[in-house]
Formats: sequence, structure tokens, C-alpha cells
Amino acid sequence: MDIKKIIALDVIVSTGSFNKAAEELGYTQAGISSMMNSLENELGIRLLDRKFNGIQLNDNGIKLLPDIKKLIAAYNNLSKSIDDIKENKRVSLKIACLDTISIKWIPKTLNAFQSDHPDIDVKIISATPQIISKMLEDNEVEFAVTDKAWTPKEYSFIHLYDDQFFGVFPQNAIVPNPFPIAQFEGMKFILPDYNNNKEIPKVFKQHGVNVDYTNYQIGNQSVLANIEAGLGVSIFTTLSMDYHYMDELQMIPLEPYTYREIGAVLKSKENMNPTIKILIKYIRKVVEESHANIRI
Repeated sequence: MDIKKIIALDVIVSTGSFNKAAEELGYTQAGISSMMNSLENELGIRLLDRKFNGIQLNDNGIKLLPDIKKLIAAYNNLSKSIDDIKENKRVSLKIACLDTISIKWIPKTLNAFQSDHPDIDVKIISATPQIISKMLEDNEVEFAVTDKAWTPKEYSFIHLYDDQFFGVFPQNAIVPNPFPIAQFEGMKFILPDYNNNKEIPKVFKQHGVNVDYTNYQIGNQSVLANIEAGLGVSIFTTLSMDYHYMDELQMIPLEPYTYREIGAVLKSKENMNPTIKILIKYIRKVVEESHANIRI
């Protein structure tokens, strides 16, 4: 099956005319018509309805159109990769990720990835979930590793990890294990992420819990230091916890089990750059290795 015929078919469908398609592709009308007859004969089915008001796909063609689009996209990606190799171009990727991801996963990922693929440059941008969503929308990055809760439904989400929530308490606090979310009621609570965390208040709202929020607007390490000093409690995830504080604090799983979904986000998986697919595999391997033996 000649890809030129498939591309010609797509142009015919988009223009609705053999004449316009011929002009766009640099063929004669007779040449385009002959290509379509040849394609239909090769496939053994009719694809086009030739009408007085233009050319349209018939039911067979409509069913095949999504696969036709995928085939053309894959061909274009392959052609670009071949051209890059011929021109000795370095391939580059720009990805955005949560700050915790850039600390916990990305260094090991890039170490392994760039050792195997030294000709590919990867630029990492750390940002909040809100900013990451805007960067994807504006095509400033090829993909992101972020929280599913901040991912627009029309984007493609590739699950990587369930990031569990834990209550964080002073070392001398007497608390049940696991810790019921309802028991945060009335507690002095220090919200992480400079008081900008949206997920934790959502958890409390879902369970009808009212906590006594402090007015601190401090970073996560400062939050942990304040908890150690007995000035409040908080909730952190596995990824957001700074394990240097584990000897001074208690990190207790919540009841019911609560987590956020972390994954790779793209506008569409259909036209995914092959390099992105490879990099995601490296990230997944690091995730599996990093969390296989964690015991909290």
C-alpha cells in the first residue's frame, strides 16, 4: 500500500475535490483519479462517493479515516526522524514536572536515559500543577509529569504512580495508626506548598472535616520544622515528604486510604513523538525501582 495514495486520499477528503487535491499535491486530475482507483482496487473496497457537488467518503472510508490519520501521522514522524538523522541534528525534548518529581525521579531517569541516548537533549522545568497545565495548553512543553487532578479531561494521561497521603505529626504525639481523617477536626493544621495546596482542603471537604488552618505561608521544609516544634500537624504525600525529617516526625497513613494519581500528560497519545515514549519508559522504571522497597 503506497503511502502517497493514502496522503492523496486524505487531501481529497479535506478539499472535497480531485481538482483541488491535484493542485495542492502537484498532480494532474487524471493522475489523482487513477491513484484513487488503484487504491480502491488494491484494498478491494470503495472508499469515495463521486458526486456532482464534490467528493465524499462513503461509509467504508469514514470507518477507516481515524486509522488513515494515524498512519499519516506515524509516517510524518518517521520521516522527520530520518531527516534529523541525515542532517545530524540533536533531538531535544522539553518537559514540565512537579518540583517533587524533579527531585525524586528525574535525576535518576536522566542519568540512565542520557547514558543510552547522548544525542537527545532533555530540558526539565519544575512548576506547580496550575502552571504546568498552562504550559501544556500553550505548547511550551512536549509533555509533563503531574497530578491527574489538574489534567484537562481532553488530554491523554499515562498513569505512573499512586502517591499516598500521610498525616504528619510530632514524634511525641500519641496518634492512632492508621489515622482517621475525621480526627483532624479542630486540629491546628499547617497547609503545605506555601498555603497554596488545593488537594488537602478538598480531602477535608469530602469528609466533612473542619480544621484550624494556620495563616503560615511557608515552604514544605519549614512546615515540617514547625510540626517538629509542636506548632501544628499536616498532610504530605510519599513524594512530597522530606525523609531527612523522618527521625523527628511521625508519618502515619490515613484512613480511609487516600492518594493522588501522578502520571505523564500529553495533549494526545495518537501522535506521540517516539522519543517521548522511550523517556516515559525510563521514568516508569525509576518509579518502580524507587518505590518497590519503601516502608513507612
